[in-house]
Amino acid sequence: MNRSSTHPIRTGPVWQAVPDDYRHDLAGMVRALGMEGRGDDARGRYLASLYALEWAFRRGVLEYRPNRDPGRWMLLLLDVGGARAGLAPDERLALTLDAFLARLATIDLPELARITRDVLVVGVARSLATTPALVEPLVGRMSVASVLYRLGVTSATGVFGDKHPQARHFRRVLRERVDDAWARELAHLGRRGPPNAQQLLAALPIAFDLCARTVRAALLRVGEDLAHVPFAVFYALVTDARRGGRVWLPADRYVEGGCYDRASFELTVGHTLELVRSRKRRHQRSSALSELGLSAIFPNSIARIDDWLERGAYPVFQLDAAPALASERDWYAWAVAQRVRIAAHHDRLVDAVTALDRAHQPRD
Repeated sequence: MNRSSTHPIRTGPVWQAVPDDYRHDLAGMVRALGMEGRGDDARGRYLASLYALEWAFRRGVLEYRPNRDPGRWMLLLLDVGGARAGLAPDERLALTLDAFLARLATIDLPELARITRDVLVVGVARSLATTPALVEPLVGRMSVASVLYRLGVTSATGVFGDKHPQARHFRRVLRERVDDAWARELAHLGRRGPPNAQQLLAALPIAFDLCARTVRAALLRVGEDLAHVPFAVFYALVTDARRGGRVWLPADRYVEGGCYDRASFELTVGHTLELVRSRKRRHQRSSALSELGLSAIFPNSIARIDDWLERGAYPVFQLDAAPALASERDWYAWAVAQRVRIAAHHDRLVDAVTALDRAHQPRD
C-alpha cells in the first residue's frame, strides 16, 4: 500500500481545504435555518428533542445513532445547539470540530457531542474511501466547515422543505419507545392518587434540573428569573407545544393569588404577545421563551402530570396557598432544597423503564 497516499497526516492539508465561497454560502444557509419558515415553537421543539435524546442516551433508556445522514445531523446541532451556545454562524463554522463539540457539552449535551464525533469520523472516512482509524486522529482538528464539505453538505441543504427531518424522526422514536413506557410507570406511581410534589417534579421525562436550567436561561434572556415567577410559568414553558402537543390551561389556584393573576401568567409565558407593543420585543420574547415543548415529544407522560395537577392538592405550587409560604414564589427555592430527593425519585423511574425489554428498539 502506498502509505503517502492514504495516511491522513500527509494528505490532511489537502482534504481539510474549504473553498472561500463554500464557507460564505454555508454561513448564509446556517443563518437562514435560524430565521426562515419556523413556527413559533419550532426552535423549542428541536432543542427539546436534543435534550430528550441526551437524557435517553445518558440514562440508557434508548439506543439511537444518527448514521443515516451525518451532514444533516450536524446542521441540526449547528443551528439549534450553536444558537443556544451563543455562537454566530461564521464562528460555528470556523471552530474545529472538537471545539464546537466542547461547546455542546457546556450546554448540557455532552453525550450527544461524544456520539456525534464518532458518527462524523465514520462519515468523513467514508467520503475519503479510507478507514475511521486513519481519519480519527485529525477529524477533531478539522474546521466544522471542512467536515460539512467532506460530508457533501451544500448551501441548499436544509433550506427547502423540512429544515431538520432527523429531528422529526427521533421525536417519533422517543414517542414510540420511551413515552409509552414512561407513562406506564407514571400510571403505576399514581395508582393510589396524585403523588406528592417531589414525585411530580421527578416525573418530568428529561429531569427537573435540566428543565429548570433551560427555563431559567430563557427567562434571563428577557430580563426575568425563574426564582421570581410562579410554578405555572415554569410548567407551561417546559411542556407547552402549540404544534404537535398541547397548551396548558392551569386551574385558577396556580395563577390567581396575591398580586398575580391569569392575565399576568398568559403574558409571561407568551400566550398574549400581542399586548407587547414593540414588534421586535415580541419576536425576541417569543424566540426566547419557545423552549422545550415536552408535550409534543412525551404526550402521554405529560398528560399524566397534567391530570395530577388538576386533581391533586399542591400547596407549594399554588398561589392561592401563598400565605402558608414565606413568599408566593417560594416553590423554586423549595424545589432547589429538595433536588436530591427529586433526583432520587427520577432515578427510580428511569430504573423501572430501563428494566423493560428494549431488544427491539431501532437504531438509525
